[in-house]
Amino acid sequence: MGTEYSAWATAREESYQREGIRKLTSQETSLGVVSPDPGLWKRESWRFAVGETLRAQGWEAEVALIERIPQTVAPSRFVPIRFVANNRLSASDKITAAFEALSLAKVLVTKTGTAKIVHGEKRATLSVNASALSRAVHRKVSQVASLLSAAFPPDTVVNRHCPECGFHERCRKDVVGKDDLSLLSNLTEKERARYRNKGIFTVSQLAYTFRPRRRSKRLAARPERYHHALKALAIRERKIHVVGKPELPMDGTPVFLDVEGLRMPANRHTRFDVKATKFRDKSQFNGEGYVLSLLETLYFLEPSKNGGRSIEFTGLTLMKHLDEALPNCWPVGNAGRHFLRTYLVAKDCPTVLINTLLGHWHVGELPWGDDSALDPYSFRTMVAPYVENVLDDLGYEALPI
Repeated sequence: MGTEYSAWATAREESYQREGIRKLTSQETSLGVVSPDPGLWKRESWRFAVGETLRAQGWEAEVALIERIPQTVAPSRFVPIRFVANNRLSASDKITAAFEALSLAKVLVTKTGTAKIVHGEKRATLSVNASALSRAVHRKVSQVASLLSAAFPPDTVVNRHCPECGFHERCRKDVVGKDDLSLLSNLTEKERARYRNKGIFTVSQLAYTFRPRRRSKRLAARPERYHHALKALAIRERKIHVVGKPELPMDGTPVFLDVEGLRMPANRHTRFDVKATKFRDKSQFNGEGYVLSLLETLYFLEPSKNGGRSIEFTGLTLMKHLDEALPNCWPVGNAGRHFLRTYLVAKDCPTVLINTLLGHWHVGELPWGDDSALDPYSFRTMVAPYVENVLDDLGYEALPI
């Protein structure tokens, strides 16, 4: 049972062959009677013989069409015709045509002649000199004979032609089960033999041989060579590995995100003007903006020449000040953020308020952006009760610094 492609390819070749035979023999009123004994063909008068099987000296060939060309003085010539649907012929097509011509010469006990190949959409005809390919044909026949006479079946190897074969699924299953090196499509037969001589027979074994090495500066401009062992490692781990440092082109405007939140200047004032971007705010404050006071927010106040400056409330700042009051009472700077989020979630605080307070938001959800619909006053009003409960439950009180 073959694949869908192999079935389609076989049906395509058979259809092309039938149509080719029909066109070549359509002008003949009678194909004549072909004798089953090829030794009598020289004395017969037929023009074409369809679907003949030739056997001689251990060789057997099924020829789609044989053309008999009468000669005035010499005996008739016989030319096997092969049909190939592809526009471009391969070396295998030519060797197969030469094999049919050599088989016909053995059956008729005559000199080796030529073969014809009808191929492509335009049904072009190519004449193949079988004598020139005789050595290659005999070498292929010897290889086939060795495979048939061997005590054990040959090793299963997959290649790029396997999808065209009817045994593709069976061979693929066998190769995957053995973890054979032929799973690496870019690995040639010569390279596989070299690895086998080193005792490496499977993809997993080859994967363990990969060692990333630092490249010298004089080779930095050259492209990195292909590593079969790295591909084997990727197959074993089911991961994608990238060699070197890839340069990804950036189109458009780059955007840099601060995942911790908005950092304010350390020397900020306790009051600052906020521009009203919404009609609701303009109508409420009767102006283009309003004043936001830091006296109603959570921060540290540090003495300065101007009377005091606010310090951003971060884990490290908190740990520094608490360590002065009670050493080692706050060993991890970010512990407060984790505790605060856990506490707010337990108190059923809305997720939007938690993410805004801690600076954990996704791209496009920036609460302090120009296009944000979050009202700072509303946010402060809604989050203040939760923060006050935290301070009350933990018994926090202001300490002089």
